[in-house]
Amino acid sequence: TVVHYINDTIQDINNDADLDDLAKHWSEMKGFGLSMQFNPHSALSDADFETVHTLMGTNPERTQDYVNDLLAARDILGTAYGIDADNLGDANGENGW
Repeated sequence: TVVHYINDTIQDINNDADLDDLAKHWSEMKGFGLSMQFNPHSALSDADFETVHTLMGTNPERTQDYVNDLLAARDILGTAYGIDADNLGDANGENGW
């Protein structure tokens, strides 16, 4: 679910979506991302959890640097959870979950 909303957020930024859509997708991404801290059996290490949330930031930014941060966060999740690259999506947040 976090990967899905990372992709939606990237698409919103790339397509200059209205703020309502961007805010919805970003807050879903951040909220589902925060919930991972409550799973004692999480495949995501504490250090990776912190890195993912640092990359997600505290608000969405309409910049390529921020998109790159989201792609890096998505890669960390993909590695930790063994998600196939085809399911992660491409650099535009498309063709994945």
